[in-house]
Amino acid sequence: MNKTFIDAKISLNYIIGGIIVLLMVGCQFKTDTRAVDLVTPNILIIMCDQLNPKALGCYGGPVTTPNIDKLASEGVIFNNAVCPYPVCSPSRASIYLGKYPHEHGIAHNVMKIDYPAIPSPETEEGISDADTTVIKLLHQQGYETHHYGKWHLTEEPVSYLPDHFHEHHQYAIEMRRVFNSVSQLPREKWMWWYGWALPVIVSPAYTDALASASREFLDGYYSEFVTKIGRLDLPIETNFDVRVTDKTVEALNNTGREPFFIVGSFNYPHDPNVVPSPYYEMYDPDNIELPVNYNSRDPFFEEDWGRIVVDNIGEEGVREFLRIYYASVHLIDDQVGRILEALEDTGKKDNTIVVFTADHGDMMAKQGMIWKSTRAFYNDIMKVPLIISFPAKLKPDRTNVPINLADLAPTLLSLTNQEIPPSMTGIDYSEFLLDTENVTPPQEYVLCERIQSNQEHTRDRMNAGPGSFAIMSASWKYIRYPDDHEFLYHLSEDPEEMNNLAENDTYADKLKEMRMALKDKLKETNFTN
Repeated sequence: MNKTFIDAKISLNYIIGGIIVLLMVGCQFKTDTRAVDLVTPNILIIMCDQLNPKALGCYGGPVTTPNIDKLASEGVIFNNAVCPYPVCSPSRASIYLGKYPHEHGIAHNVMKIDYPAIPSPETEEGISDADTTVIKLLHQQGYETHHYGKWHLTEEPVSYLPDHFHEHHQYAIEMRRVFNSVSQLPREKWMWWYGWALPVIVSPAYTDALASASREFLDGYYSEFVTKIGRLDLPIETNFDVRVTDKTVEALNNTGREPFFIVGSFNYPHDPNVVPSPYYEMYDPDNIELPVNYNSRDPFFEEDWGRIVVDNIGEEGVREFLRIYYASVHLIDDQVGRILEALEDTGKKDNTIVVFTADHGDMMAKQGMIWKSTRAFYNDIMKVPLIISFPAKLKPDRTNVPINLADLAPTLLSLTNQEIPPSMTGIDYSEFLLDTENVTPPQEYVLCERIQSNQEHTRDRMNAGPGSFAIMSASWKYIRYPDDHEFLYHLSEDPEEMNNLAENDTYADKLKEMRMALKDKLKETNFTN
């Protein structure tokens, strides 16, 4: 064999070997890309407003919620998730800022952008571009960031949400022709709700229930929202939460290689308590049972608006309210199904952290009250549903470990391998979520509060009062009001909170222990009067 042939054969072998190496490198590159994707999770948050977890099927509730239940079966479901403040804006701010309202200073509902029909102080402050939110931090790390639906947080737009869709801004513009045409109807035919003109068909039974209501109630500031509840006489495709779903699904369909942070934020089951067909017809008020603690009425809350409503609409009216509440939740479940189907279609489900929650609850006729309009800290408005699914990393589980919505931001940052900024005092639950069976829960007690906002609605807390507070473990809850009125509940034995033990000498030591736990938690989270 001559030398020329041998040299050519060696060169050919080198070429073939080089091609094989390049192919191997290419394969390795693809493998590495997939590995990078798996350590850069997406985030999808689905949020409701004023949703009592006890309405949902997966929490033992009466509403048919197969889509939320399926998500719960695939994730970690918290039985004792608590909002930081049972009012919309303060709680929502805590979700994104990762700290409590007494720290971030938003102790008022921020109205300027989302509720322009309601006068608010020119000085009103909410979240701004300068704030360190979980969305902003992930946007800076290359995440596509989107928020569709109820926001209720800013007096000005934020730069990291370029296609923001608000409830009383973009949606109201979309619906202007509809709202204008509705407002031409006779006044008794429609509800004015913060700038939305909603045609409502009120049932004869509910009209009869109002016959004995007091004139003060019927003429009150919020009477519009409780005297005109019923069937929403608009096509379902015009419904705000359906439009929120449309936007969220579209964003999921358009995701690219960059990780995403998408929020679909519903208004339901918050008022307005109107719901379109076919949902309105799904629940018969005659078959709705009132809660076992419906008549458990602590006199401390006798003058609260949530109880005044119940006293004026009576049992028949309460059943109609619950019918609409349940129907709203059913509608939401269908929208959750649409969103989760869109996520599945992206092929990114395994690598997406899905959070389903709400900003606060609703009394849902418990303790003889509806809505959130009470000073109380009952579980029905303190607790929220919280389901966290992340198929690539989290095993399905159900836990009684307490958690606060202020803990979400640091937890999500940790799960996405980001640093948690010192401004966030919420607790990181990532290690617990990754191994719920073996990791000690990161805290025993969680906090819920009501603090005063100043008249200017700024975030300055310098002249704030002492506030009202509740602290809760999986088994116990302690509540303290500024006048030193106290409540103590043994939740394990009294889950419906019908027996206040604060003045029972048998529990004097437990009362002292819970007082100290509250003092420690307030110190830990930088509370000052």
